[in-house]
Amino acid sequence: MKQRIPLHRLTMKHRLILFYTVCISLAMIVLTAGISRFTRVLFSRLIGETISEKRSEIQRSLSELYNPLSMQFDVKTIEALGMHFTHEGYIVTVTDMQGNTVWDARICNMSECTRVLDEIRSRMERFSGSDGTPKLLEFPLRYAGRTVGYAAVETFGPLFYSRGESVFLFSLNRVLFTAIAVFTAVSIAIAVMLATFILNEADKNQRQLTADVAHELRTPLTCLQGSIEALTDGIWEATPQRLADCSSEIQQLSKLVTDLSLLTDIEWQYVKLHKTDFDLSELLRTTAEQFHGAALQKGIPIILDLQPETVYADYDRIRQVFVNILSNALKYTDIGSITIRNSGRETDISDTGIGIASGELPHIFERFYRADKSRARTTGGTGIGLTIAFALVKAHGGDIRVESSPGRGSTFRVFL
Repeated sequence: MKQRIPLHRLTMKHRLILFYTVCISLAMIVLTAGISRFTRVLFSRLIGETISEKRSEIQRSLSELYNPLSMQFDVKTIEALGMHFTHEGYIVTVTDMQGNTVWDARICNMSECTRVLDEIRSRMERFSGSDGTPKLLEFPLRYAGRTVGYAAVETFGPLFYSRGESVFLFSLNRVLFTAIAVFTAVSIAIAVMLATFILNEADKNQRQLTADVAHELRTPLTCLQGSIEALTDGIWEATPQRLADCSSEIQQLSKLVTDLSLLTDIEWQYVKLHKTDFDLSELLRTTAEQFHGAALQKGIPIILDLQPETVYADYDRIRQVFVNILSNALKYTDIGSITIRNSGRETDISDTGIGIASGELPHIFERFYRADKSRARTTGGTGIGLTIAFALVKAHGGDIRVESSPGRGSTFRVFL
């Protein structure tokens, strides 16, 4: 006897497959019920129009059987026509102006009328689940604009399907349910493949993230461990410079943890944006001043071409975006200049640095991604500055793009 596995003990893959399967199945059930209902309503409306046209035909046909000379109806023709209508499900009674019965299908052939109505009732119950009852409709018969008699038509109301129409509706529903069943099976198969693909990608990304974090932590931790061991064993003297080097590595670790925490909060939408109106050009100006000293040391001017533009955004977060981009530009530019230009809500930050190969551009905003495969730490940083900038801009509903070529610098374009 197989033991059922509790839901909380299912693997993530099985939970995802179960979730997709349930969602698709419910969607298919609702879709099937909706289409079936719509088809039935549409078909019933068509049948109702057909019955209405048939009643008009009966009224017109019976009116034409009135003889104005004798002022009587052609009873023999009415009988033939009435039995024809009876077999189609319409029980007809004709009376003259004095209320005398000219012809009554039930009196003429009660057993045939009863059989026809019973057959229609049985057919409706079998194919549509309807248990309607016969309905009587009365209308005048007119000849040359004047009333010459009355007709009463009894039908299975408010509508009924003929044998052919019932078979057609049943076949249509069967085809529909078959198609939905096949589609559901295919959708579930796709859901299984999709869940497998998503989990494989997630697992791959998780392993890559773990490897990246381990790599980023390994270098400063190794340096710290070696320095502290050397200081502890008395191999090194605890000079201010060596202590400053240890402090630098600790700061690098702290910044990495802080950046990772911020990025996680952004991706999971835990960061709340405090939006206000401010001048984008002033924000860019003050941000550039922050890097003025570092740029002077490298002999690189920061050129500003700014236009006043009021934006509604989180001042501190947008400032962080430009800080990360400018830091990256200054890091990889040794000769030339950095230009900051805005036009409306678009801001371009261009540098004359080493540039980025075209094959690297699609990955430039991925966490820990560096065009330098050796991942040398000579340029510093945590490797997720651009990732944070990208996430913050997206959180504002904006966009960020980059254009670059090796040896010709890069341009980061931010749209708010």
